Amino acid sequence: TAWLYLYSYIDAVDGDGYVIFDDVHFEKIGERMEDFTNHDFENWTNIGTEYPTGWRTFDLLYYENYVSFINGRTSFKASGEDAYIGNYAMKMTNYYSNRPRYTYQYTGTENNDYYTPNFPVNDTFQYLQGYYKYYPEGNDTARIMYRTWEDGASRSYDNIYLPAAEKWTFFTMPINYYSSTAMPDSATMLIYSAFTDSIEGSKSTLFVDGLELVMKPQAVSVEELSESLFLYPNPAKTKITIEAKENCELIIYNPIGSLIHSQQVLAGTNTIDISTYNTGIYFLNFNTKTKQWTTKILKQ
Repeated sequence: TAWLYLYSYIDAVDGDGYVIFDDVHFEKIGERMEDFTNHDFENWTNIGTEYPTGWRTFDLLYYENYVSFINGRTSFKASGEDAYIGNYAMKMTNYYSNRPRYTYQYTGTENNDYYTPNFPVNDTFQYLQGYYKYYPEGNDTARIMYRTWEDGASRSYDNIYLPAAEKWTFFTMPINYYSSTAMPDSATMLIYSAFTDSIEGSKSTLFVDGLELVMKPQAVSVEELSESLFLYPNPAKTKITIEAKENCELIIYNPIGSLIHSQQVLAGTNTIDISTYNTGIYFLNFNTKTKQWTTKILKQ
């Protein structure tokens, strides 16, 4: 339990000034709490077919409409090396019905949530980001769509098309609002294993994990954290290497937010031993006198 106080003063009141509070969120290691349900696909439900909690899959729609299974499942709970964050990820595979067809899933809990507002948002997020792997047949390309509304009026409609990727790959999609004053109150997200009616393969397979709505993209793979830092590999098993252009302080937190390590990172190449860490996500904070970065690594 918790209790939050918002005061316009500390002790003695001296004057008629005021303070404005807005967009209050609980955070975990500098990250907003999730803005839509089950964004990392850790929770699953089974009522005849298994599906990620808070989402609707093509398999679930088919089962609820016909009380039977489609000829070959299209949505699966991926685990092990096929999960990037935590224990599970979403796996989606095309299917064959007279011809190859794509499958899809979307946020919401009702069949009519498809392509309609189905979860609340309270900020003009600038990006949708996450991780994916994609094994297409032929020229198939996966697709993620994100759309927002304000008082029932459309405020954004954006798509990202995901090419083949054999390893977990970070992606970020800018959200383009139709108006500079947009303040959306609801949104929807759809994920497709391919995006046209000219599907080339019945086995094109997409893995998705760690979806987030953010104000700025945070690349946390073998990519540049900033102009001054470079971290690899990610995921890692025994050690990580940090290449820094300037000295900074490093603080590492475990998955439940406890500080487990801190040290000075010197300009040049630094090696951090993580062989004794348990498997899971760890949060790394880098601090200089003028800048701060937070990123994540996956310990395998």
